[in-house]
Amino acid sequence: MGSITQGRLYFLDVNLSAFPNQNGRILSCNPDGSDLTELVTGMKYMPDGIAADAENGHLYWTNMGASMSNPDDGSIQRCDIATGQNITTIVPTGILHTPKQLTLARPDNGPPSLYWCDREGMRVMRCGLDGSNVEVLVQTGAGAKDRADKRNWCVGIAVDTQAGLVYWSQKGPSKGNQGRILRAPTCLPKGQKPDSRTNIEVLLDGLPEPIDLHLDAAGKNLYWTDRGDPPRGNTVNTLALDHGTANAKASSKERILTRKLHEGIGLAIDEANEMMYFTDLAGGVYSARLDGTGKKTLHEDVGDCTGIAFVPARRQRTPLLLAGFVGMSALFIGLKWQAVLQRSEAAKKAGTKDINYSVAPNRSENNPQALNQLSHELGLPTNLSFHDVYSLTEPSLLSLIPRPVHALCVIIPLTPAWHASRVEEDTPLDTYQGKGEQEPVLWFKQTIGHACGSIAMIHCCLNGAVRSQLTPGSELERIATVAEPLKMKDRAHVLWSSTALEEAHRAAAALGDTVAPDNQSADKLGQHFVAFVKGKDGHLWELEGSRKGPIDRGLLADDEDLLSPNALKLGLGRVIEMESRDGGDLRFSCTALAPSLD
Repeated sequence: MGSITQGRLYFLDVNLSAFPNQNGRILSCNPDGSDLTELVTGMKYMPDGIAADAENGHLYWTNMGASMSNPDDGSIQRCDIATGQNITTIVPTGILHTPKQLTLARPDNGPPSLYWCDREGMRVMRCGLDGSNVEVLVQTGAGAKDRADKRNWCVGIAVDTQAGLVYWSQKGPSKGNQGRILRAPTCLPKGQKPDSRTNIEVLLDGLPEPIDLHLDAAGKNLYWTDRGDPPRGNTVNTLALDHGTANAKASSKERILTRKLHEGIGLAIDEANEMMYFTDLAGGVYSARLDGTGKKTLHEDVGDCTGIAFVPARRQRTPLLLAGFVGMSALFIGLKWQAVLQRSEAAKKAGTKDINYSVAPNRSENNPQALNQLSHELGLPTNLSFHDVYSLTEPSLLSLIPRPVHALCVIIPLTPAWHASRVEEDTPLDTYQGKGEQEPVLWFKQTIGHACGSIAMIHCCLNGAVRSQLTPGSELERIATVAEPLKMKDRAHVLWSSTALEEAHRAAAALGDTVAPDNQSADKLGQHFVAFVKGKDGHLWELEGSRKGPIDRGLLADDEDLLSPNALKLGLGRVIEMESRDGGDLRFSCTALAPSLD
């Protein structure tokens, strides 16, 4: 299968032509149609809607059921996005009738949710990513009589998390020109019920037969497929929402982008590259520019295609070549990411906090801009900043870094060789119990899941000469002062309970420029943040919150900073030499905490 770094399409073949012996599939390909791969096969229950959760490594899809005449035999499942394995039922049969399009929404002020439409169930619904808290938001009818009226059938869905609005389509009779697109707040008005809520707005009426929806990130442009009759049907369309009003007529608002689909269904948008991808039941998968021009057929007759999802490209920074360091050459590739703090009720009860990887724009990483906003907001003085390190040996590139360098924040691949070295070093050690002013370094045990980048930044800022320069009264100074006399468990809780730290993370997250990997990829690659600092005792210390304690790497001279040859040899160079010797992973990224250039 092609790499997610190229961007990736995932789409469904419902295999309706073989009904009732259908054998549906999840297929995947690159955005140009190459590298077509079967990810999941043997899907007997008519998959229709698909949504990608790249940060957690999952694909979700709806199953309409074994027979659309059977009530409540629909379901929602998920699998690993990389392999198609670990198929898990999220919402079992007995709850849903005919679930259709599915989308994943990540509000800034709450946990992520799955939203979908239940066609013959005549409902707009949502639940947590694990299938918990299934809710009905809109109910357009009940019973066989209402179900027979296809104007009540809810099909496509999109969510505006910033405005707190859910959009959906009600398709109407086949080719009947009675379709509608509606919207309502994602929260029910107090005292109202899904079947009688009074705040539903009809955006468009009289559409041929609207199916799947997509809303752009800004919430200003709505896109949809329509499988009705030409000239307005079997099209991809758009509506500028700043012109939308209640009960607006479609003919005065919609704009047709492309035509001549064959029962158009699925729709996915790549906003960054201004591209759209769409499918039809005749087995076609297509691409076009967002203005509708440049339509291409990526695949034809690959089954009976329904939903489609697009996973954006993971952008990488320019590779950094480090020549001649410890007798070898190494390629430092900027695989940089760090997770966004998201507190869950379960984590609170367990006394831990989890951090979920987040797809653009909610992410931060080993990126100087993001690190600087985060650390300066928390109390690092503006005369100190993080800088990209482009070489550890090339004088012309090293000269770009202001000196002295007080700390290094490094992503190191957790390879078998490095893992074995860590185990060998940690096994004979007792868990670190140091506390108080006599400590050469201030070290925190990591109790926040997937937060090694956060811990590394804090280790860089709270040690060595930097600590005495922290802004008085700042959160970083408070953390250092409060945590220093505490035992490890209580010290870790200081970070866990810091609201200012969490808020600063959210503000800095939007500055990241590398799409975070899914959890499975992260586990497989195992990149890990580590801080190197110079302690009060003049020694080089390696600080990583998942180990048993701080690691003393040896004495540095008074005039040696963190980019001095001796510091590199004792610290990061040791890891590079080990990986080079064992043929391991030589991908690293490094930022230096040093005087600001301004």
